[in-house]
Amino acid sequence: FDWPAGFGTAHEVTLDGALAGWREGAGWRIGTSSLRVRGKDFGAHARGGLWFQGDGTRPWIDIATEIDDAPVIAAKGFWIHHKMSKAAVNWLDAALQGGKVRDGRAVISGDLDDWPFVHNNGRFEAVAKIDDGQFKFQPDWPAMDQVDADVAFIGNGFSIAGKGMLAEARVDGFKASIADFATAELRIDAHSAADASQLLKLLRNSPLQKKYADTLDNLSASGPAQATYKLFLPMHAQAGKGRQMNGSVALGGVKLADKRWDLAFDRVTGKADFNEAGFAAEKLAVTHRGQPAVLSLRAGGGVSDRAQAFEGELTASLQASELPDRAPEMAWLKPYVQGRSSWTVGVALPADSKAPGRLKLRSDLIGTTLKLPAPL
Repeated sequence: FDWPAGFGTAHEVTLDGALAGWREGAGWRIGTSSLRVRGKDFGAHARGGLWFQGDGTRPWIDIATEIDDAPVIAAKGFWIHHKMSKAAVNWLDAALQGGKVRDGRAVISGDLDDWPFVHNNGRFEAVAKIDDGQFKFQPDWPAMDQVDADVAFIGNGFSIAGKGMLAEARVDGFKASIADFATAELRIDAHSAADASQLLKLLRNSPLQKKYADTLDNLSASGPAQATYKLFLPMHAQAGKGRQMNGSVALGGVKLADKRWDLAFDRVTGKADFNEAGFAAEKLAVTHRGQPAVLSLRAGGGVSDRAQAFEGELTASLQASELPDRAPEMAWLKPYVQGRSSWTVGVALPADSKAPGRLKLRSDLIGTTLKLPAPL
């Protein structure tokens, strides 16, 4: 079967069954009650027929099929190229990497002059289940594997929904869809409940690693977390800067540490929001050295001062002796201060790598004694 404008590749098939043809009106109708179709890596049982109306137009089609189990990649030979944008075809070819299609069914009904029936003037629907699939939704993110999902091609669009694993992080649910292959706008929604260490590993294998390698490489995390992810990716020529990616991570009592600052926090709770420009985690409730504290972290587009690449702020009850240990410039004060007060420690790293960083300390000093030498 060769349809250059449609499938773009010829399929060698064998047919087993009976076909009947008869006059109907000014044309001919050809039909079958059971036709077995076998190809190189696909097969199907079909019933129904075509009505050639005899007026020079495309025929009317009424066919239902049950599709044999087949490899996911076999679908790449059945894109309707002249009804899909090249970007959509390229994305589908790159996204479908492995797995098995089972329980497949398809129905096509309508006048083929109206294909692909996007105006309620016919019906094209193909549905199936995916077992142990592998999909690479974006070239710069890891592939999702161990995918169990339901896929549907309806009219001139598609959707897939299910669960899987992404860089060892369990994805409890996801949905990817293109409403219309002609305009080719991809939407992905996903949510995951996993250990924070697994989500951190995922970020290290994502495009965020290139921008925030220093932060991600020095960070360690463990404990329960829940993440959401959304992507809108226009693939047509007029897409411009229409791409949108964002998500959030809810921390439910996580251990968090940063080797750069020799900082460790327990029982971290709160939410971090991220997008392609950066991230912001505002007012996380944490425990630091056994004391309750509040931590805020911001990077890239999440910073409050655009001149900065990274901002961190910790409000905690600290022993006065701890501060000179963190700021060597204040070491001379260590013999003269005693007690515990609420302190806010702010760190800012500039976007200009040649500019100096900034350390800012604030406190009401309630609970701290200053024993400065005479005459102070």
